[in-house]
Amino acid sequence: GLAAGAVTAVAGQFRCRLNWTGKASHAGTTPVPLRRDALAGVAEFIRDVEKASEQFDGLMATVGRLALQPNVSNVVPAFVTHTLDVRHQSDSVLNEACAWLERSAGEIARARRLDFTWEILQATPAKECDPALSRRLLGALEKVTGSTRLLPSGAGHDAAILAPFFPVAMLFVRCREGLSHHPDEFVSLEDISVALQVTVEFLRSWELR
Repeated sequence: GLAAGAVTAVAGQFRCRLNWTGKASHAGTTPVPLRRDALAGVAEFIRDVEKASEQFDGLMATVGRLALQPNVSNVVPAFVTHTLDVRHQSDSVLNEACAWLERSAGEIARARRLDFTWEILQATPAKECDPALSRRLLGALEKVTGSTRLLPSGAGHDAAILAPFFPVAMLFVRCREGLSHHPDEFVSLEDISVALQVTVEFLRSWELR
């Protein structure tokens, strides 16, 4: 319900590719107990991805891309590869969640008699915003809006790249329904005005020292 908020940290990101191998067989003649259905294993794992987001507070975990073979309507899927994107502002929580998910995948693969590999594509640690700059930004936010709000960034930003070299702070402006990375993303002129006022007040705070 607020127009803007200050960012505490840019979340760490872990991305990997999972490969599941079963055995192709006829959909009409292979009883379910005899199947080595790679896609069924992946479906069970995706449910555990949702459970991870419930078990680890603040965790974002997503399976966003799948490819399967032979990709035929009357054949039990023999091979599935998919992505896994996991994010959290705490590296320790992120690492714990990823270990939990890898164990889960291994258990599912063993139970379903599937071969399974876990290939790491990216492991980027979280980057905290500078406390002093963030306090100054919160002061500007309170002066303009009468309220303050702290929140982590689940998305990666240039600030995360600069953070090892310079102190950084970030101001978030709300999007309608929280939607971003989509053509319907929208920020009202009123909220843009608030963000500009906060930014000006943030910069002016050095003049008033």
